[in-house]
Amino acid sequence: MNANSLVKFAILDDYQNAALTLADWSPLNGRASITVFNDHITEPDALIERLKPFDDFTSHHVAV
Repeated sequence: MNANSLVKFAILDDYQNAALTLADWSPLNGRASITVFNDHITEPDALIERLKPFDDFTSHHVAV
């Protein structure tokens, strides 16, 4: 699979920068590119703009 055909996946609200260490993402190697966002956007239009380049996303919250 070439870089143009990778699924673009966003992880939102990963304040502790932990999402990539708390799960096994290796099944996505060569199949997806993952971008982690550590901040939170409350403005709906800004969030829409941020997510436009992505195919899918998830929000990551860890309770401590």
